[in-house]
Amino acid sequence: MPSPARDATHDQCHPPREWLLRCSDPDHRPAVCSIGVTDGIVEVWLDERTMISLEGDEIDRFRASFADAAALAAEDRAHPAQA
Repeated sequence: MPSPARDATHDQCHPPREWLLRCSDPDHRPAVCSIGVTDGIVEVWLDERTMISLEGDEIDRFRASFADAAALAAEDRAHPAQA
């Protein structure tokens, strides 16, 4: 059975539901993680076996915590600790 034809207009009117992000693994090697949305749940895949899911208030708490962590990381880079 042939697969259904792709509807190019669908991609133009619906925002993406998955994002692939370059990141680093614990050994500082290049890696990719995936962030997706399924039925109102945010799924963060760290690799093909490791996923965390966030729903409801967890999404808002994650967003706020991530923003705070990003601000501290930026501050750390702006003022590196002296050894």
